Amino acid sequence: MKFHGLIFGVSDAAQMYRVTGAHRIATVLRHEGMDIEVIDWANIFTLVELKELVRSRVSSRTVFFGFSPFFNLWTPILNEFIKWLKFEYPDCATVIGGNNVMHCAADPKYLDYWIDGYAEKAVVDLFANLCHTSSRPIKWDPFTVDRKLIRCHESYPAWPMSSYITLYEKRDFIQPYEFLTTEISRGCRFKCDFCNFPVLGVRGDYSRTIEDFDYEMRHNYDNWGVTQYNVADETFNDRTEKIEKFIPIIQNLPFKPWFTGFLRADLLITRREQWQLLDDFCFNGSFFGIESLNRPTLRAISKGLDPERIKSGLLEYRDWKSARSPTRLSVSLIHGLPHETKETLAESFKFWKENWSDQNISCHALDVGPEDDELAKVQTMVSSFRSNLEKYGIRKIPPERIIPGALVPEYLEENIGWSKDMSEPASVLATITAAPDIFPWEHDTMNIYEANDITYNWNKNLCYKSRVNAFNLNSITIGHKTNLYNVSNWQRFMVNDTEASEIAQKHDFVLNYRNKKLNLY
Repeated sequence: MKFHGLIFGVSDAAQMYRVTGAHRIATVLRHEGMDIEVIDWANIFTLVELKELVRSRVSSRTVFFGFSPFFNLWTPILNEFIKWLKFEYPDCATVIGGNNVMHCAADPKYLDYWIDGYAEKAVVDLFANLCHTSSRPIKWDPFTVDRKLIRCHESYPAWPMSSYITLYEKRDFIQPYEFLTTEISRGCRFKCDFCNFPVLGVRGDYSRTIEDFDYEMRHNYDNWGVTQYNVADETFNDRTEKIEKFIPIIQNLPFKPWFTGFLRADLLITRREQWQLLDDFCFNGSFFGIESLNRPTLRAISKGLDPERIKSGLLEYRDWKSARSPTRLSVSLIHGLPHETKETLAESFKFWKENWSDQNISCHALDVGPEDDELAKVQTMVSSFRSNLEKYGIRKIPPERIIPGALVPEYLEENIGWSKDMSEPASVLATITAAPDIFPWEHDTMNIYEANDITYNWNKNLCYKSRVNAFNLNSITIGHKTNLYNVSNWQRFMVNDTEASEIAQKHDFVLNYRNKKLNLY
């Protein structure tokens, strides 16, 4: 008997990206012989629709319902849904997974298993147990007593791997103008102090095989017509040899691809040989975590390249790349890092405003993690900042200077103009102290309230007036229903332009998907 399961992806419908993790796990389980269907954007379905969909799929072969929330996104309707699932199908397991999944607001009373981290190896053991095809004991986290939790990074590390392939099915209704996500390698060779990614300091080649990559590219093109990808690698240009390894595959594809991903600026600037390699790779969308242009700040977070070299190098690369291929470069800043002041950020604002208007810039206030020390301990991804506050001169604001409710969305909306309206840019302070349990930090030159105010002013006067983010080009291609190379004026779209003028097409795209899913059986 071929066992069956449903995986529900939960992601921001306005951004229109599917939860790749859901499809990656589905790929792994199908390889194990299971029949797995993924339902993207489960959070846009009504409770009635979710129930209708499940009833049309469930059979005696169904063993589990899975949930994959992107950045732990969750809704009250989904809590009602998992409650209904447990009462309606008590013999089917409910499972939720993702990085730092313990932060998800899903009601633990109605979830049987929690999987934290990269889960390719953990799910094989778990679902073999659920299907009674294996009695191998599951490696539960011994320190979590209120639920059954698997910590993949400790018990089932899923790196390095020769295959990171993600395959889709007809019933996923993939469109040729979508940006899908691919992964070349897993792990980062660096250990930036502010970073909370769990796989750091890797050595050697952690990339997949070229055959695995080639099959994924050709399969998605032959079956769905897809040519555009976001690359999930934490630092795509960490090793020049990795880029060289895959270029022969790129050059022999029957289509011209587009790739967007994360690059480290200091490597790009000091390794000029990467410039042509990236162009040959069709790596036309780049996202740089610049963080700061203040030299003492960069030193404090273990980024040592002179900010003057960063500025001149980025401008030179922009001009070089733009003369050869259509390109979109995004830079990201963190406001409130050690040694940063209002004056240094004012200088940084002036530079970007004068020199980066044709590209994209984003910013957010420093987030060192949850205020609750116990909650911080259970995080899979904890930055060096949160673990060593004193080392960086970061401390908790004294109780008498805490502004009650100032670190939750309602306060931000009332006092500094943040809007939860969908017509606003999706990034409007969404990542800036929107969580109620954020650590209220301060250091000798800034505090979290000042960082929030500065970030709001940057967003209003600079960031939202810049061009569309390298990772949001999906909004343009879906709005025009063609790939980016065919949109002649795509480079002129600003953040606000795309959000305001094409939101109708965005919602039509997701709603059309929902209707197809509901009418499939």
